[in-house]
Amino acid sequence: MGLLKVLRRVFLQDSVLLKKVFPGHRIWKHDLFQGAEYKEFERKLTAAMLSERDPTELSLERTMPELMEYLKASGQSQRQDIQILKDVVAKNTAAVDKNTKAVASLRNMVNDMAKVVQRHMQEEGGMINLDLYYLVYF
Repeated sequence: MGLLKVLRRVFLQDSVLLKKVFPGHRIWKHDLFQGAEYKEFERKLTAAMLSERDPTELSLERTMPELMEYLKASGQSQRQDIQILKDVVAKNTAAVDKNTKAVASLRNMVNDMAKVVQRHMQEEGGMINLDLYYLVYF
């Protein structure tokens, strides 16, 4: 009989989470889960679960405080490293954008020079003095 009382309490506590996982189950239509007392219990338990620290973390903190400090410091160090990497990526992205614009500008210059060469070749009957051409454009 004692086991049933324990299981009843465990089920009621777990029901708050089970209701979220299986919201359409017919058991939640029972009067027990529709009453004001259960709704208040559900609200309080949900709030407690959101505000409570992880029991595993608490156990580790009590039994191995040095390890917990190390883990916290490692996490902070990793967050700093991630920020540094984000900054490097942003800087490199800006450099790539700048180089992309420079390449586009060069491409436009080459296209303009090709048009000049083509026009000159048409005017001169296919002959061009490349030495003069390089002096003018380079």
